[in-house]
Amino acid sequence: MKTQVGFRTVALRLAATLLVVASFSTGVRAEGLTSQQGDAILNELRQIKQLLERQQRPPQPQQPQAPPTEQVKVKLPPAHFLGKVDAPVTLVEFTDYQCSFCNRFDRDTLPELVKKYVDTGKVKFIPLDFPLDFHKNAMKAAQATRCAADQDKYWQMRDALLRDPKVVEEGSFAAKGKTIGIDEKQFQKCMDDQKHAGAIKAMMDVARSAGISGTPSFIIAPSGETLDGVKIVGALPLAIFEEKIREAQSSAKR
Repeated sequence: MKTQVGFRTVALRLAATLLVVASFSTGVRAEGLTSQQGDAILNELRQIKQLLERQQRPPQPQQPQAPPTEQVKVKLPPAHFLGKVDAPVTLVEFTDYQCSFCNRFDRDTLPELVKKYVDTGKVKFIPLDFPLDFHKNAMKAAQATRCAADQDKYWQMRDALLRDPKVVEEGSFAAKGKTIGIDEKQFQKCMDDQKHAGAIKAMMDVARSAGISGTPSFIIAPSGETLDGVKIVGALPLAIFEEKIREAQSSAKR
């Protein structure tokens, strides 16, 4: 409302000034008005015109600013992935299942990336585990996805945990596994034996070698046995990932 009132006030001032200027142009001069005063009025008219133009100009959309990036080189351990095995670009996510920002990325950004880049054969997506020490059930959650993978249910368990953080908070992994059709006895034995703890620690070692200390963190690089690309950190807007994917695509073509 204040903007509208201010705009009308400026417009009225402009109209009044135009009337005065018009009187000059027709030879009708108000008594006592000097040429200096006329020049001042013209100057004010120019300022008001510029103000009106600024107010009428539509606001320009803010472009997301790319965060600082760091070049990294890592060799990945065996891992599950989405996309074509020979996709030219690889996107690695280091995730913690008790990380709310990881949940946000998975919910808001990953589906669009999969649709535009993974499903079209341009990008291979590899999620790796990086459970943080201060999340009491993060390591168990990572193991739960790997134990589910033994029964070909990795992606189902991963999606279930990321979309239902309460399961991770409560540590009710066997109950969630039952809902996605896994054998409870086999799953529980895998969990009790910590069968995949070594593989998860290998993923954590890769993260640390790249200077990663928080989640979600990402590496985007031309595909290869060793990834040589950029590291970015945080649940960033889609546009940032697209920019880095384009840069990796250009590098892959060289």
